Amino acid sequence: MNSELKTELTKLHRDTSEEVVSVGWGRKITGGSKTEEQCVMFGVRVKKPLDEIPEEERIPSTITIEGTDYKTDVIEVGPVEAAACDQTTLDNCYGWQTTSPTNQNYTRPIKGGLRIASKTIDSVSSQGGSGTLGLVAVDTATNSLVGITNAHVGTYGLTGPGEFYQNLSNPNVSQWRVKKRISWINQGTNYAGATGILPASENPYDDLKVHFDGGGTINPAYYLHHIGRVIRHIPIYGYNAPDAPAAGYVGGVFYNDVDVAVVGLYSSVVDVNESWKQHDLGVVTSPPEWASTSEIDNLVSTDPYLYSSGATTGAKGDDPCRLKVLSVGTNVSVAYLDTTMVPSYARFKNVIAFTRENADCTYPIWRGDSGSSLLANIGGTVKVIGLVFATGLTIGYAVRIDEVASIAEVSRWDGGATNFLDLANPQVITLSGNQNGGGATPWKYGDYWYAGFYSSSAATPLHLL
Repeated sequence: MNSELKTELTKLHRDTSEEVVSVGWGRKITGGSKTEEQCVMFGVRVKKPLDEIPEEERIPSTITIEGTDYKTDVIEVGPVEAAACDQTTLDNCYGWQTTSPTNQNYTRPIKGGLRIASKTIDSVSSQGGSGTLGLVAVDTATNSLVGITNAHVGTYGLTGPGEFYQNLSNPNVSQWRVKKRISWINQGTNYAGATGILPASENPYDDLKVHFDGGGTINPAYYLHHIGRVIRHIPIYGYNAPDAPAAGYVGGVFYNDVDVAVVGLYSSVVDVNESWKQHDLGVVTSPPEWASTSEIDNLVSTDPYLYSSGATTGAKGDDPCRLKVLSVGTNVSVAYLDTTMVPSYARFKNVIAFTRENADCTYPIWRGDSGSSLLANIGGTVKVIGLVFATGLTIGYAVRIDEVASIAEVSRWDGGATNFLDLANPQVITLSGNQNGGGATPWKYGDYWYAGFYSSSAATPLHLL
């Protein structure tokens, strides 16, 4: 598919009924099986008889785009949700399983497919999201090893600027911390914090709060389950976020490209002989390549087998429940649930939709699999094609790895020795101004969001990693 078709698919998604959850490019499905015929694929919450649909909301059998007629197909996808877990209600994600996959076990060295969770700091200690470590990659700016997962796993919920501002004291004095900014990433059996791991006197979150208020020290040896810290994430914006970048708007509606967070890792949790692997995926026998833009664009035509290893549903890809591509260039509306399970909505463009090849197999992914890698056998080579981030009834959705690489400024790790970030000694810069708009914007640096705090006093350090 070409860029013109991608653009038109986004416009179709923008302009159709809200009952249309997704619009992408796939193969027409007849009698429950994929055919060879490619088409514009509409995903709806509930597929209804034609006589129950208002005439103005009916999807025509063909659509003309740039002078070319394309057939359409309509499939039922149900509501689509971001696929992280709220740590306060983990049974909603994992309780249905008779035997949990070993992805959830404490594992060292780390590798792709392991269950992780974030612990975030605002005015009080708070839960983050529980999901999956996608893979180990390279931060291109520092040539350091980093972990890749979803932003809504590393920071939980929608992560645009409207979600972050929190007044910690008298509004006339206004010390402001950027909510959900300081995120530790844990991997192991205890996700809620220090209980059962550390004595109360050594609670790392109290220590962190002191440190990021300008004092104290961080001793990584205290944090037995910590594998690193979120060093940046790409904000996720809702439909009409006032501060969203203008370039992301399509006719007045904002579309996100990625859901990604970059995690600085401790050297002690990484092994060059193991950490490039995917948990329980035997098809990954060497550091996997990342698929090119053209290879991802052509997934509907090549129709490769897919593989993924996630914290909830484990390793997937072997018979009888193989994964296959459903559509590419997919535009989808995704519900992000907060800790009260109230949804906020965001739209994404140009993502990959995938499903089970066998209709009797359920859960291509489920909550808790967010952040996991999606891989494809392309011409006999298993390559990373995306990061899983959302789920429907029988469909998973992944942001593209080429977009992740470009926007988050990360690259493939070839398994060789490289650097690690100094997570205990953050870089400090000084910005002046206040939350009412004076001076620089303290909670944003370039295109990225960083750990830190800000006060309305004349000059306050902002801690960057």
